[in-house]
Amino acid sequence: GRAGTRQSVSLGSVRPGARRIVQGFEETTYDIEVRGEYRSLYQWLREAQAGVAPLVVSGFTLRSIDAGPRIVLALKLAGYRPVTGQGGSQ
Repeated sequence: GRAGTRQSVSLGSVRPGARRIVQGFEETTYDIEVRGEYRSLYQWLREAQAGVAPLVVSGFTLRSIDAGPRIVLALKLAGYRPVTGQGGSQ
């Protein structure tokens, strides 16, 4: 949201996927599509990594939009949060 605006990146879609417990962490997967110039997309991803949660990129696709400098970045991400003793996230 706000990070995308600061970095001149437009968020196309965010689709949450499955949640599961992996070695004491709750894993949540996402399919995300963002558009912008390459450097802006890089800065957006860095800011998202620092502000959201530990994120792992499990797949990505880059493709150009028309013949200009803007590209579409499709990401498959997984976020991880520690699980408390009752089975829920902190």
